[in-house]
Amino acid sequence: MPLNRTPPPSHSQTGSPAPAATPTSTAPAFFATSLNSDLRTGSEPNLHYDFESEESAYVTQRNIKRKREGDNQLTSDYLNEDLRLFFEQMFGEWSRRQDAKNNIILKTVNEIKNQNSAITESLDFMSNKYDELLKKFTILEEEREKNRHYIKSLENRIEFLERNLRSSSIEIKNIPKSPRETKAAMISVVQKIGKVIDEDINSPDICDVRRINTKTDNKPIILQLSSVLKKENILRKLKQFNKNNKDNRLSTGHLDINAPLKPIYISEHVSTETRRLYHACREFSKENHFSFCWIAGGRVYLRKTEGLPAVRIDSTSDLSKLSSK
Repeated sequence: MPLNRTPPPSHSQTGSPAPAATPTSTAPAFFATSLNSDLRTGSEPNLHYDFESEESAYVTQRNIKRKREGDNQLTSDYLNEDLRLFFEQMFGEWSRRQDAKNNIILKTVNEIKNQNSAITESLDFMSNKYDELLKKFTILEEEREKNRHYIKSLENRIEFLERNLRSSSIEIKNIPKSPRETKAAMISVVQKIGKVIDEDINSPDICDVRRINTKTDNKPIILQLSSVLKKENILRKLKQFNKNNKDNRLSTGHLDINAPLKPIYISEHVSTETRRLYHACREFSKENHFSFCWIAGGRVYLRKTEGLPAVRIDSTSDLSKLSSK
């Protein structure tokens, strides 16, 4: 009985829906088309078709065998060991470098400590020396202050002695000196002055007469009298004479001296310190409008105006106090 090779009806002829493609089929599309065409034509199928080579053209084959879990663990252990050795070597080298640097730093710090110790000892030594010097300086300052007061007291004592020594002496200026001047000639000149001012000066009233050396040619005569009262009488009579004879005050013309006419000044014979203080008071009186400045009894006095009390000046500090008022 002959085989019926009638092909199966197509899906378009029957009108039934085409079956859904199975997801498990991995055959390529052209392989399915070729197979269907062979079945429809009734030709002999290609029994020698190499399905395997056809699939290998489109499907990626994994030729490398999957490693076993034990192999992966062994590889990881090798890697971990290499990394551990690498880091141990790296940290070992870093540690050696740091140790070398730390040793250098420690050595430097020790040197600095030694230097600081030496500096501290030096500072302590200098501090102790400074304290000793400060103590000595304080002692010397106290001694200097004591010595200053002591010297001032000695100066005041010397000034007092000089004032008492010169308390009965007067100083006569502008008397020309003769070539061969003697004490008798100077006493004669003094007695003539006494007659002019109406005050007798006898030989018993004179203790000594002399000239003193000065930087100028005008060397004054120092007359030492027997008493302070005689000195005060002479000065009082001189003041009265000049007041009564304002146009003809005492001068060399009253003594019949063959010399140029010069005024004769008579004042107390005072010490160098008193004279210096007197000149300072004169300058002070001009600057501060004091009307009177004079010496009496070896002391310097100032008076602002007529009628006001006199102010005795013992030192230049008194002038500073007086100017501040």
